[in-house]
Amino acid sequence: MNAVQSHMDVSTYVALLDGAYGNQLIISRAVVNRKGAEERLHRLLTSTLDKYSSLNSSSKMIKQTGSMVVGPYLPFDSLLDDVTLADRLSIATYTSLMFLKIQSTTTERMDTALQFQAPSKSLYIALYSTDFCDHPTTHLMLGLYLYLRRQKQRQPSTWYHKIQLIVYDYGDRDDQSDYRKRVQEFADRYVSVRDVDHDAFLDIVRHDAIDVFLEMQVHTLQTRLHVTALVADAVPSVSSFVNYLVYPGTSGSSALDHIVGDPVVLPPEHAAWYSEKFCLLPPTYQMSSYDALGLVEVDDTKERFENSAENPHAAYERWLVDETAGMPLFPRTIEDIHQLQTLYRRKYGLPLDPEAIVFANFNKIDKLDPESLATWAQILHLLPNSYLWLLLPREANESDHHQLVLAHLQAACAYWGIAWAQRIIVAERAPKRLHIERHIAADLFLDSFIYGAHSTATDSLRGGLPVVTIEGGSFPNRVGASLHASMSSSLFVTYSKKDFIDFVVRIGRLHTRYPSVLLGQKLQLFQAMAKKAMPFDEGEHARRLLVALAALKEEKRLVALCDSHVPVKRQCQFHGDRRRRWHLVLRSTV
Repeated sequence: MNAVQSHMDVSTYVALLDGAYGNQLIISRAVVNRKGAEERLHRLLTSTLDKYSSLNSSSKMIKQTGSMVVGPYLPFDSLLDDVTLADRLSIATYTSLMFLKIQSTTTERMDTALQFQAPSKSLYIALYSTDFCDHPTTHLMLGLYLYLRRQKQRQPSTWYHKIQLIVYDYGDRDDQSDYRKRVQEFADRYVSVRDVDHDAFLDIVRHDAIDVFLEMQVHTLQTRLHVTALVADAVPSVSSFVNYLVYPGTSGSSALDHIVGDPVVLPPEHAAWYSEKFCLLPPTYQMSSYDALGLVEVDDTKERFENSAENPHAAYERWLVDETAGMPLFPRTIEDIHQLQTLYRRKYGLPLDPEAIVFANFNKIDKLDPESLATWAQILHLLPNSYLWLLLPREANESDHHQLVLAHLQAACAYWGIAWAQRIIVAERAPKRLHIERHIAADLFLDSFIYGAHSTATDSLRGGLPVVTIEGGSFPNRVGASLHASMSSSLFVTYSKKDFIDFVVRIGRLHTRYPSVLLGQKLQLFQAMAKKAMPFDEGEHARRLLVALAALKEEKRLVALCDSHVPVKRQCQFHGDRRRRWHLVLRSTV
């Protein structure tokens, strides 16, 4: 046995052992059993960072043996654990280099290809993802397709007619849903590339003359970031490759030029820990598309009920059984909200005691980190008349997994002294519209700490449920604060666990004496939605995104022509920091 073979045997054994620890960590999240998780996390993090620090020697070993050592701790895992920004960047970079084999050649290619090209008025945008179906990504994005289509219909011969949204779908989830059908209908071009080989896909991208390529999976499940890297190297005409919407962290890859965020989720001081340049889209990066999800237009719904001879509360009651109705009508008074809340609490089996306060968290199970669960348990202890409403895992139809999750949650509650049967309510999965409607039955949404609510938070706000959140230290746990900032409100944003507990308990005790306080906050949310205020103005958000992407198309050329702050069409500015990195900021006055 030679030295290389002996070394491979040891490295293979270590890789298998690390893989087992990684699988245990993933399973522990899926079934809400974090016993021993800290020890496993420490081992996995140390192992992965050690591999990254010895990347050069590892590369030589791979070349000699023909093998590739990956993981064991992947970038998306790091978002679900309390890991520093520096370590997340190292893990993402290691994964990009070793697992996806992405080389660092993109930046030089882009500068050379575009620095002296004349600006063009057309804008061809590629959306590359596997989630064009009944999925939160499509729920959020529908407004972009709808807005562009409406503008082309209403304003002939304008800039909007030069914009093309081209969907590259490599997913296998043809669920025949209305969401998928709308994407196929509203996109200017829809291409299924699931079974297309790499060379053929490169030809498709060249033929479509893509200007901006939105990579919408990055390090999430079913990623094809390595294919995006191939496009970046082989198609120099693409101006920018963008990490957009889905993955709230750095790719660690030179294949992606920009990441879209806002000043809250991507503050300037975090720039050193991202491989991408920042494209900041105030007031919030996360768009919403609730008008597009209703089966009838919101305005039509309002007019129909305002002109109806029905008593408004009778109309609300009819919604409870009318599966064909559109999104809920905006309540106009505190009394309307009180009536709706009572009706929905009765429907979903929630306590009807007027002094009861119902907290909710409808995040995925893997976001329920131990610190969040312990904090919620402490709040329930301090408020004896409080209840917690949780969402069943997506695999609830798989009885073994379902029962295992419930068993571990019950054990955790028993450990903290919380009576599961009396204080915890479990919500079944429901279609999007019904899920939005039931939010009004709760009083407050309690956000998780490490990976907070994103689309779940916008769902909560759209349902009239205030979100109490912590402004954390990285993108995944700052989205709630971003959404509140877009509404010019910081009332429900806290900055530490103690602050979080104190605020919720204070509100809970106030609620028992003055229930109208929280009802008034709900009314303000509904009024903001009725006025199309951010983050619910999907048309304005879509317009700002398109303007930003148009500026990204020209960024390389403009940066090559100057080395200081430069105004872009009176709408955008480029900012450089000490590392000479450039950040595109779309002004909120656009």
